[in-house]
Amino acid sequence: MLHLISLLKGILHSDWFYIFVIVISISFFCFMCVMCIMIFTFRKRNIKKEERWNYFEEKWENPILETLAGSISEEKMLKLVEQGEELYWIDFLVKYAKRLKGSELIIIRSLASPYLDIIKKRADILSDPEYQARALRTLSQLGDEKYLDMLLDGLKSNSPLVVMIASRELALKGHPEHGKEIVNSLENYIHWDHHFLSAMISNMGTSFLETLREKFLSQETSIELKTVIARSLIKLGDQNASASALELLKSETDLRLINSAIYIVENLGTVDDLEIIRPFIEHEQPSVRISALRAISGLSLSDETDLYKMMFSDTEAAVVLALIEILVNNKNSEILKCFASGKTTKSMLAKEALRGMAI
Repeated sequence: MLHLISLLKGILHSDWFYIFVIVISISFFCFMCVMCIMIFTFRKRNIKKEERWNYFEEKWENPILETLAGSISEEKMLKLVEQGEELYWIDFLVKYAKRLKGSELIIIRSLASPYLDIIKKRADILSDPEYQARALRTLSQLGDEKYLDMLLDGLKSNSPLVVMIASRELALKGHPEHGKEIVNSLENYIHWDHHFLSAMISNMGTSFLETLREKFLSQETSIELKTVIARSLIKLGDQNASASALELLKSETDLRLINSAIYIVENLGTVDDLEIIRPFIEHEQPSVRISALRAISGLSLSDETDLYKMMFSDTEAAVVLALIEILVNNKNSEILKCFASGKTTKSMLAKEALRGMAI
């Protein structure tokens, strides 16, 4: 210990220690100077950008409103767009394209038309995925069918961002003939959030329903994508989806797909479909038993007391909890009172559920 203390004293009193402190101090000072310069530069750049946009809005805002109202012609409006301002003009028009519909949107697209090829050429030259994705979205919002091929090419991109934008814009445009290409492109990006993918597919609209049903039944479609399609079919309210789901249940063994198919029947099926659903009440997997129980509870017009009593004796706690939740949602207090009469843990759960219903 004494040797260590003497060594530290030697270091503190040596010239090298002071040199080290000076170097660290100078380095820290230089670092802070660089940071201040960067902050000042970014701030100055943002101020210039804001001033530029204020200039363009002041220059174009009132004339474009007059153009939309029919007070001035499109030719007169376009004369206000000087050389070098084309890209700013396109960005300016995108704001209106997002909010307008009908004849007003047609005017906005007409005002953008002379400059859209500039966007396309820049997207072809630049390899930056972010710019390409932005270009696709801009051309989709402001362009016409002339740029459809560019969107289809976007589905083949190696960039997930470009594929996402191309898929979304094609879906919004509503091209049933390209439905398979859109859905197939998602196979490579099925790791994306499934709720997002489902919402995007749903945006394709009812004109794509036949394509979605075919992909749902296809052996080549991945299980993950089939579960996404199942959610989409429900969101779109496809009354024919129940038949597809029942067809799949006849031979499917994957638990995720079985649950998805039963979920489709629960939401879109009829009481006649329960003939195929009821055998799944005795499935070896609890999740499937729960799915079947929910479907029967939601569709059945008969008294299912015997079924509920059988499920209350299930060895899996998750099944019992699901049953109690169903009974609470259906306000079926009489059966809950019957279950709550015992002294088991299950009965205690039923009593708690009854107390919750009484509040």
